[in-house]
Amino acid sequence: MKSGTIGDRYRPDIDGLRAIAVLPVVLYHLGLGCPGGFVGVDIFYVISGYLITGIIKREIDQGSFTFAGFYERRVRRLFPALFAMLACVLVASWFVLLPSDFLITLRGAIATVLFSSNVTFWLNGGYFSTDSTLNPLLHTWSLAVEEQFYLLFPIFLLACCRFVPRLVRWITALAALLSFVAAIVVMHRYPTMVFYLAPFRAWELAAGCLLALDMVKPLQSPWLREVVGASGLALIAYAVFFYSPATLFPGWAALPPVLGAAMLLHVGASGSSAPSRLLSIRPIVYIGAISYSLYLWHWPLIVFTRFEVAMDPLGPLVWVVLAASLLAAMASYHLIEQPFRRRRVGAKRGSLFAGAGLAMCLLVAAGMVGVRMHGAPGRFDARTVQLDKDRSPVVPFLECDNRPNKKAKTFCVIGDPAAGPPSLMLWGDSHALAWAPGFDLVLKQQHMSAWFVPNSACPPLFGVHNSHDPGCHDQNLEVKKFIGQQHNLKGVVMAAAWNPYFADSGYALSNDAGLTGNARVSSTALDDTLQYLKDRQLTSVLLGPVPTANKEVPLAMALTQRTGREPMRPLLLAEHRATNAPVLSSAATAAAAKGLVKFFEVAPWFCGGDGTCRYQEDGVPLYRDKHHLSVAGAVSRAPQITSVLAQSGLLTHPLASGATVIQTGRMQ
Repeated sequence: MKSGTIGDRYRPDIDGLRAIAVLPVVLYHLGLGCPGGFVGVDIFYVISGYLITGIIKREIDQGSFTFAGFYERRVRRLFPALFAMLACVLVASWFVLLPSDFLITLRGAIATVLFSSNVTFWLNGGYFSTDSTLNPLLHTWSLAVEEQFYLLFPIFLLACCRFVPRLVRWITALAALLSFVAAIVVMHRYPTMVFYLAPFRAWELAAGCLLALDMVKPLQSPWLREVVGASGLALIAYAVFFYSPATLFPGWAALPPVLGAAMLLHVGASGSSAPSRLLSIRPIVYIGAISYSLYLWHWPLIVFTRFEVAMDPLGPLVWVVLAASLLAAMASYHLIEQPFRRRRVGAKRGSLFAGAGLAMCLLVAAGMVGVRMHGAPGRFDARTVQLDKDRSPVVPFLECDNRPNKKAKTFCVIGDPAAGPPSLMLWGDSHALAWAPGFDLVLKQQHMSAWFVPNSACPPLFGVHNSHDPGCHDQNLEVKKFIGQQHNLKGVVMAAAWNPYFADSGYALSNDAGLTGNARVSSTALDDTLQYLKDRQLTSVLLGPVPTANKEVPLAMALTQRTGREPMRPLLLAEHRATNAPVLSSAATAAAAKGLVKFFEVAPWFCGGDGTCRYQEDGVPLYRDKHHLSVAGAVSRAPQITSVLAQSGLLTHPLASGATVIQTGRMQ
């Protein structure tokens, strides 16, 4: 049976729609345009819901539906190519991946076999985890969502058809509505959960289900089919070309590609149209036919290539990876998918299930052995292993992050616990969290303490709404109230990444007055925040952003050690200043215009007289990724932190003899 078959009629336009789904995903992952190409997964969900519902409903009506028959078709369709990919990835990972990456891949393989990789990646894909884009099995999360749908939906549909046959469509529509509403409501607090978990994606599959259940009448008018089909293509194109990783997704943003896919499916079922004929062009249909294998193989090839080039830009290699992905997909389709689907291999159902069970057991066993070996660190020298560990360190004071949303009654205190009520506050995002070990050391040396108020991905600015952290605004309101209640407070140190909040390519920000545009919103909020602190006779200390490396520092150092490739390009102070010009200008202007405001450009603390900045000292990485300082990086700048507090008049004791004095970040 061909992949686009509905009943006895093959619809090439469905395979064409699959091509429209998979190509943007592949191009997005390769960085070849299509900034919103990730919506291809949502298109696949609509297609799957449509096809599976059509097959099951027809067999239920004919009295021929059996779970054994249904799952035999699913096994033939999904398992052979998936298991072949998993086996190849595990073998290649042994030779290519560092221990921590290999360990994540092993766990991902086990979860993939057990139809739960979406749950695994959700639970382990937090803000401070190893970069998930280096996981060659990350893309299997979407397969897990579909597999969970295949496990539960036949039972749901069979029960509805048996007990409430007249309400099947309406019950399905209600389930879809509940899933969609849940995705929108939960998205604001738990976006990663909504992205990965099936209950919040079910409405996308249900959109296809409702079409197969004839929820929408066929389009009899030829001109109406043309308009609806063209509109469907336009909705998908809009999402593919105008969305980006900064788009709050899924939720409302998933509606255009889902509706677009549903419209194209319905137009194709209703009759002839130009969009359906376009999707039925042979090359497009062929790409759709191999789309499953192309989806399976392209991502591991990208990840392994990135490791082999030590995370350097792929450059012309991107075309080699694209060609290799297409060739691997073609081989997988013709040599693995088709023989199983046409029953040339595993013709008997019993032998098919037994073989699938055996393959699952072998893959899980291999994964468990690798996990017990902790990713086999013995494959590498001790220094490479240590650098790999430096990528995922214990982050001190992580429990202090986002305290109000954790229902904590108060904020954390760092420094000397016996110093009495804190006279300082360190406030900021994850960069403040990275600076905390250095401040903690200095405060203990000075017999002082400070309130510590970090909130990752949230600028320390009052009145700002952040699309990527909807709780940011309210946390900062809590900070504002808290500051007003502290009678011992003398000063507030504000540390953040800053650039994403001042650049329109970063987080999407707005303020209470509805102002948009990150530079305008952040500049206005910075003035308002500093004025609020000044009105309370509090000294404000702005720490500028640290230099950003072009690669994850410990990873780059480990791969340099492993591959012998050239070390990563050094950081340049001039480039840093050019990139961060908006925030540096705003902070300097604010410091000059307002009393009690001090601004310190910290980048020179990491750079020499020639303008070349360091990302490691004596072989120890100063960062734990591209832009967050490591504990060593923060602690090593304790003299500069001491000087900052001294120049700001925030030390309760005289500056220790021999301490380095710094003026706006410049060594003197």
